[in-house]
Amino acid sequence: MSAFPQRLRARGAALTVVLAVAFVVQAAAMIDHLGALSLALQARPLAPVWTIAGLALLAALSLANCGFAAAVWNRKRWGVYGSMLAWLSGAAIGITLHLPALYALLGILLVLLVILLLPPSMAREISTDLYRRPLLSLLLLLAPPLLWLGVVYLGSLAALLINSFFYLDGFTGQIVRRFTLQTFAELFTPSNLEIIGRTVAMAAAVSIADAALAFPVAYYMARYTTGRARATMYLAVLLPLWSSYLVRVYSWKLILAQEGIVHWFLTQTHLEGALNAILRLPVIGGTSLSVSPIGVWIVFVYVWLPYMILPVAAALERVPRSVLEASGDLGARPATTFWRITLPLAFPGVVAGSIFSFSLTLGDFIIPGTLGNSSFFLGQAVLSHQGTSGNLPLAAAFTVVPIVVMGFYLVGARRLGAFDAL
Repeated sequence: MSAFPQRLRARGAALTVVLAVAFVVQAAAMIDHLGALSLALQARPLAPVWTIAGLALLAALSLANCGFAAAVWNRKRWGVYGSMLAWLSGAAIGITLHLPALYALLGILLVLLVILLLPPSMAREISTDLYRRPLLSLLLLLAPPLLWLGVVYLGSLAALLINSFFYLDGFTGQIVRRFTLQTFAELFTPSNLEIIGRTVAMAAAVSIADAALAFPVAYYMARYTTGRARATMYLAVLLPLWSSYLVRVYSWKLILAQEGIVHWFLTQTHLEGALNAILRLPVIGGTSLSVSPIGVWIVFVYVWLPYMILPVAAALERVPRSVLEASGDLGARPATTFWRITLPLAFPGVVAGSIFSFSLTLGDFIIPGTLGNSSFFLGQAVLSHQGTSGNLPLAAAFTVVPIVVMGFYLVGARRLGAFDAL
């Protein structure tokens, strides 16, 4: 029996050490953030407003964490709640501002150690609080992912969109951080409109082709397979996703090349003339399938096909067999049953699959860069303006285009019931 009090004393001593370390780390972090804040204020014309606000908030959170550590040492359970929230908020803000992750990692580690070393009485009080307040339990459970989504993802996206309202000085090549719509006006130049139209047209063509290829496969999986056979079909659909995306793209570049297996097969079957006729077409043609818009389309269709098959198969599985049997009992032919019942009921699944194929095509830059010609797509334009030319405002403005397009697309998909099929 004497070992139990000794363990409690050892745990209390360890908790005191951890809280002392946390206090020192937070004090050092506060001093560090205040120093960075003073430097940012001195360089205010060059330092973004959100950077200054983030550093000020980090300094305030560090100060608050010192108080929370003292509260935990005084056996106040609200100190644990505040410490967790402050550490997570600080980590999210630090990652958003691209600050060193040392303080964030140390903070998360120290919070976990504090929780593990809490006295049994305090742990029971916290457990009782969580039991009596389900909303608080849900908040603590969802706080990490919501902070990550809200601060890191949406915060970074908001910072990117803010840059779209700046412009690049043509004389100095520097970004002028002054609110203007000049950069958005550049999107309506003929060359940029051509890029947007080409990308949207490719996304639509890929979605239509994927739907046409996916529906027969999904229909067979849903209607004519059961048990192990259905599991094998699903495994076959998912198997390409297990390999690297880049490996699949470069494999298709070799397959579609002038010396590839497709060209060899068409030569052996005396269909090389038909291929050359297609490649001579002005919009979709090129020197070979591996350097042409039609080759880009083929690879896009292949890469996103599994994302279309799975929602369509799920939608077809939900079509009641009794409805199909009732249609046959009432004298409808199989073709009539398909067009009047099966296809309308499964169509939300097709739209749900098209959300993936359409949106992924809009933002992809690897496939067009690997198999395409000199004609840019949206993803390539963003990469070029952000990296090569350093025109971050125009790159940010280009990113608004797929956001707007997908916004309208999702509104239409929702009205067609696609979200119910996901």
